[in-house]
Amino acid sequence: KIGEEISEKLECTKAELYVKRIIRPKYALPDKSGIAIATLPEFPFSHVMAGVTLLIRILIDKYVDHMPLHRQVKRFARQEVKIKDSTIGDWVTQVSKLLSVLYSVMEQEILDSNYLGADETSIKVLDPKLTGKSHQGYFWVYMAHDKKLVYFDYHDSRGKAVVGDMLKNYTGNLQTDAYGAYAQFSTHKNVVRVACMAHARRKFDEAMGNDREKSMHVLAIMQRVYRLEHLLRQFNIDVEGKKKLRQKIALPMLKEMFSWMKQEITQQRPSSPIYKALQYTLKIEKELMEYTENGSLHIDNNLVENSIRPIAIGRKNYMFMGSHEGARRSAMLYSFMLSCKLNGINEEEWLEDVLCRINSTKQSELVNLLPHRWKKHA
Repeated sequence: KIGEEISEKLECTKAELYVKRIIRPKYALPDKSGIAIATLPEFPFSHVMAGVTLLIRILIDKYVDHMPLHRQVKRFARQEVKIKDSTIGDWVTQVSKLLSVLYSVMEQEILDSNYLGADETSIKVLDPKLTGKSHQGYFWVYMAHDKKLVYFDYHDSRGKAVVGDMLKNYTGNLQTDAYGAYAQFSTHKNVVRVACMAHARRKFDEAMGNDREKSMHVLAIMQRVYRLEHLLRQFNIDVEGKKKLRQKIALPMLKEMFSWMKQEITQQRPSSPIYKALQYTLKIEKELMEYTENGSLHIDNNLVENSIRPIAIGRKNYMFMGSHEGARRSAMLYSFMLSCKLNGINEEEWLEDVLCRINSTKQSELVNLLPHRWKKHA
């Protein structure tokens, strides 16, 4: 032998379903007073055939990798394991019921935040009241920036009463787009409205075909304030430093931009795209400049919008939710999965740990199971 050459390939072993059998011998006590048998290991569900690892696989495949349950059933069939659609649906329901108490704790954590970003996205839902049609439901999304938690709240309406009721006792900063449902918080004494620069910028992108020169003028200014934000992140500037630099550099540019807009809008046709872009931006002038007053605020609501993207991917796969109750369950499970992602946590590890611990965790300590506080159980 004069040497060797080694070649390596990354391979994948076939996923395997197996039955885990727990055998507990029973003994009659010598004095005939009873029977001795080992205690059954703790399971989150006493009457569910699926083990924890299988339940986790189903949830991750659906809410992280966007594989509908009916496709999972077909995959199990290829492994010669027949599971009914209704059965796998019942398993998801059981897990959801178990986690619902933690979902309520998450809602309170969200509302106790001092900086929320909010948005909403549509989802089609089958409704037995609408024969042959689907209902247009909505996931309302709230992100607590200071805790890295994202909370999805399903409702069958996009009306202002939904967010009004959710945030009726909220105190802090609220960053949104200019959708009318959020206007009620502009006069709320305990809420500071913060607008989204990215939404305003898009309006001028859309107006490029109508008036390129004026659109480019605004976009150039916005590009400069965004460049400042990039540098603040790159050099890891602290909160106070961000405020000072925004006040010194960004604020004068924005004031000049809005002064120019107020003059320009009087010369544009109300039906033109450039007029609509100017009108949209001027309507939220104060809210767009609010981020310069607080170094902990973001210039836009993009982090919240990014959290909604998995919903858009999921919609292309499962097309609609089977019921309003199913949509509520999905809102809860998306909340947990995406909050894990925000906190850099492996969703499978979190689920396995929480499902095994939640029944034995005191109500007052449930908050420690949420992704922003969770520590893997030894």
